[in-house]
Amino acid sequence: MVLSPAVFGILGILGLGAQIAVSYYRRPTWLSEDEALESNWNRINLYSGLTGLSFGLLAMALALVNGEHGQSIAFAMVGGYVLFQSIFTDMRLRYVDRWIMRFANLVAVIAGVLILSEFGSSSDWVFYMVFTIAAFATGYLPGIGESDGRAFAFLVLASYPVAATNGVKWSIILMIASIFVYFIAHSIWKKNLSFSGIFTKVSFPMVPLIIFPVLVVILFGQQLPVL
Repeated sequence: MVLSPAVFGILGILGLGAQIAVSYYRRPTWLSEDEALESNWNRINLYSGLTGLSFGLLAMALALVNGEHGQSIAFAMVGGYVLFQSIFTDMRLRYVDRWIMRFANLVAVIAGVLILSEFGSSSDWVFYMVFTIAAFATGYLPGIGESDGRAFAFLVLASYPVAATNGVKWSIILMIASIFVYFIAHSIWKKNLSFSGIFTKVSFPMVPLIIFPVLVVILFGQQLPVL
């Protein structure tokens, strides 16, 4: 198969369409816990889809400008959808629709296999599988939810095929920076800035704090310094 921006664009559109459809027709049961979120759910899904499409178009533009194969397009589309929707659900209820994460990871797996089949070595496959299994396993650690584990898996599945281990490293570094910024902003907002309480007083909306750094890396991973 000849890899091109069109191939990854089609894959991204299919994944994005699946996310939109499952969110419309299979609403999470926990939506009933937040009346404002439930009443605006269709609007949130619409804007999530537009966000995913915007990230995909940006990734396509960057691929055409840089003469690349557009590896990041599919990741950007499904990741953009997750980012926008999870900003509302994870921030307000600490929940994320498991189905949109499943479709995001499915698209990421397909895109990753296509990329590694064309450009990867045997060692790339080993690192890819080991990192992915470890990421999924984090969802079973105490204090970390399954949605967080799926987001960590997306971090690896999306960043490694685009920028190898350097992409994974940068995703983790930017994730830690995002968590720190969120903690500072949250503490200032609550007027309770205390670093001793970072693990006990603040509940972090981890999914958007994981997905946003990944989107940065898959869009600009080729320009990031090698660590």
